[in-house]
Amino acid sequence: MMSGDLTTNAESAKEAKRRNADTLLKKVFFNVSTLRQARNRFADQLAPDFRLFDYLRTDECGLSRCLVDLLDPQGKHGQGRLYLDLFLARIGAVAWAGSDRCHSVVAEKVIENRRRIDIYLKFDSGVIGIENKPWASDQNQQLKAYADWLEKDANGKNWLLVYLCNRDPAQTSIDEEKK
Repeated sequence: MMSGDLTTNAESAKEAKRRNADTLLKKVFFNVSTLRQARNRFADQLAPDFRLFDYLRTDECGLSRCLVDLLDPQGKHGQGRLYLDLFLARIGAVAWAGSDRCHSVVAEKVIENRRRIDIYLKFDSGVIGIENKPWASDQNQQLKAYADWLEKDANGKNWLLVYLCNRDPAQTSIDEEKK
């Protein structure tokens, strides 16, 4: 064999490998794209990303994390706005938030003085804060601070503070007028 033949054979082998790699990448891209489409199409029936074990943490943060995912229209549950709309109906906020786009559902929203609202929802027409108190007691002026911050954050739009607890708020947490 001549050296020119070796060079031509090596170049042909490189070109064949490149074509094989291109073909493989195109197949992988097609398969991943098809899988994504199928997951999106059947998410409301199969909830492929939902795992009950994600919520087995039984403290306040675990419960809040579960609620955030259920209230988020983009949550792993695959049900779109179903849970959010049911929640809005339950708390009487459908009139102003029911047809709005939900911009965000956030756990542990940090506000002034390093306080944290357990769950924060932002809509076009207002905001909702949820204080989740399954076992702990309210801090002094806690709910008042949350209500004041939500009212300011709403900037003239609707706002609501939801208190999830088995008891009424402490008198030291929020005054009757603000409640």
